[in-house]
Amino acid sequence: MKKNDTHPFIFDTGVWLGEGDIAFNMMPGESVKCYMRWSFTEDGDKVTSMQEVEVAGGGDVVKNTMVFSRKGDRFAVVLKNDDLGELEGTGIVDEKTVAWEFRKKTSKVEGYEAYKLQDDGSYIMKAEYRSPDDVTTTITGKIWKKSNEE
Repeated sequence: MKKNDTHPFIFDTGVWLGEGDIAFNMMPGESVKCYMRWSFTEDGDKVTSMQEVEVAGGGDVVKNTMVFSRKGDRFAVVLKNDDLGELEGTGIVDEKTVAWEFRKKTSKVEGYEAYKLQDDGSYIMKAEYRSPDDVTTTITGKIWKKSNEE
């Protein structure tokens, strides 16, 4: 995939780290801290990512594999994990934002993720997913490119 000077996140190889909060609609007003790690590799005209999300205090690590295929200001994304199987979605790119969504017609889960580029090169993010039984999971946080010291 062609290097992207505006958005190195998801369009270039490397490792990104992040932290944020996860909230569930069944526990109003409560959230738990989470940590994220993205590892991106290039394979021809696609970028593949292994994403890990860990909830603070132990527990399971959710592992997602995502494949991004960009065409202009749009891209396709395929997400795979053990719980959800395979989801297909579409994304958009503009000067400050990278975002994608999965709709129910193509998967059993509906949701989106949006990443807003900050002046320091990090991103503020929000993700929201709804399961077939109407459980909504919301993740808010910040991600940044891993430095040599981290």
